[in-house]
Amino acid sequence: MLRAETDRARMAWLSMVIVALVLASCAQIGLRPDQAMAQLNVRDTQQAGDATVIIEGSQPPPVGFHFLRFQEGDVAAGSVFLQVPPAQCRPEGGSCVEYAIRRPSGEVIGGQVPRGQTRVTIPVRELFGSGTVNLGHRGPFFVLLTVNWIDTDGRDRVSRAEGIIEVRVVRQGYQSLHATPGARDFAWQWTASGVNYRMTTALRAYAGGG
Repeated sequence: MLRAETDRARMAWLSMVIVALVLASCAQIGLRPDQAMAQLNVRDTQQAGDATVIIEGSQPPPVGFHFLRFQEGDVAAGSVFLQVPPAQCRPEGGSCVEYAIRRPSGEVIGGQVPRGQTRVTIPVRELFGSGTVNLGHRGPFFVLLTVNWIDTDGRDRVSRAEGIIEVRVVRQGYQSLHATPGARDFAWQWTASGVNYRMTTALRAYAGGG
């Protein structure tokens, strides 16, 4: 009987050791919550209003597509820029390039670009039609560029191009990590096709060479 009690005690002790080892193992593989997001009282980037799914394509999309993030509140100081060609057309002295931007509401803004100018500045206040933006306000804003030019035979020609400005308005105080590869909050890190990927437990993300 004494031996049976000893065996039971040994088994109970062994069970406690196993449980402790399992708990220790779980603690070692556990991930630290994204502290910056916790301070904002948001669970993840979706609640913060951002879009952070890493979508891999054949090449980066700086031509034809631009992604903008704004914090909710006052955006009066920001601007968006368009690059346009220094086209020549008839009549002399007139504008050869014009642009139009359709807001998500369907309203259209735009204008003519002075001849020879290759950069168009569009204040964010003009883009939104307001000096303030609210969480959940988002694009896309569709851009149409029209260029008048003269070909080698002296004929008047017209070319058009489209672009998309995708806008996300995020919570006040939210900080994206898309340009911060060394942030301490990253919980996962991996590499694929020569690109470094990182994500926090709240799914703030980075993709790049850093």
